[in-house]
Amino acid sequence: MRRFWLILTAFLGLALQAVPASAAVQYTLNCNAVATCSGNYGTVTLTQSGAAGSESIHVDLTLASGFQFAANNTHSLLWNGLTNDTLTVTNLVGNASAFNVVAGGANGAYAASPFTTATQLFDYEIDRSNNSGSPTALNFDVTKTGGLTLANFATGNDGGVYYFAAQIRTIASSTAFFVAANQAGIQVPEPGTLTLSIAGLAGLAGMALLRRRRYRAQAH
Repeated sequence: MRRFWLILTAFLGLALQAVPASAAVQYTLNCNAVATCSGNYGTVTLTQSGAAGSESIHVDLTLASGFQFAANNTHSLLWNGLTNDTLTVTNLVGNASAFNVVAGGANGAYAASPFTTATQLFDYEIDRSNNSGSPTALNFDVTKTGGLTLANFATGNDGGVYYFAAQIRTIASSTAFFVAANQAGIQVPEPGTLTLSIAGLAGLAGMALLRRRRYRAQAH
């Protein structure tokens, strides 16, 4: 039994070292083209990493099964910011040749009907620049001078309640429509947190086994 506790202690030590210096939240594109918000058209996962003052955000947009991004000259992803930040987008992948980063920070420049009005526009956009392939995912990194945190994304479009919007279509149809997220992001467990949870369960199991052995020894 002593060996078990030594192994568990070593495991916990390794698990603590494995915890990354990052945090993540996930938004669900749950609102459809008529602003009914009860579906799941995909998710936008934001992962923050880096030291204070130089943080960056990794954006992972994955559409639900049966959907793909709309064709050329459509809005693949729209989002807002807390301030009129000048953002830098790098490492754009997911059939990167089909997407284009549009200059943002215009304090409301991009519409996404029916989720915007003349005063409820989004600040930033990545659009579809050609019809190459049938992309269903979009990944990129975002930075700005002084660092960029998850809080910069935790705001709805100007005067509105939608955090993200994307223009998509079904695989079987060429008709494009917007979907959006109207709920705040949900924290995503990090790999290190999951490892610690498993270690905790292992510890509880070990304690239960030890008690059982002591009970049997007392019974005899």
